[in-house]
Amino acid sequence: MMVQLNEKCSECNSSITCTADDSCWCQAYPVLQELSEDKTCLCKYCLEKKLANQINKRSSEVELEDRIKIGTLGEPNYLRKDVDYYIEKIGGRELYIFTKWHLLRQGVCCNNSCRHCPYPKE
Repeated sequence: MMVQLNEKCSECNSSITCTADDSCWCQAYPVLQELSEDKTCLCKYCLEKKLANQINKRSSEVELEDRIKIGTLGEPNYLRKDVDYYIEKIGGRELYIFTKWHLLRQGVCCNNSCRHCPYPKE
């Protein structure tokens, strides 16, 4: 029997439903940090934002297991500023730069020499 917990996201306070087991939607995401006991579940948006921030700040490469797991998520339905991309002004033009998180979600290197490409160079 699956138990569904109706909770609030500990970041944005939006309503979420958690099955509190291995069938929960959040299990598709890599575990990059253990939840502290004072925190409850996060909504999909806050979880993605937190994971993206952690991945984008890491100086070392993301472990292969996490890279594969993130790649299976597929590209997002819509892009989120500061999660999937950021804007940088260069020479009076605004350039959209994809984050390491977004590039990992593609699942493979696109061979466009992206600034934050997480895939090993061959």
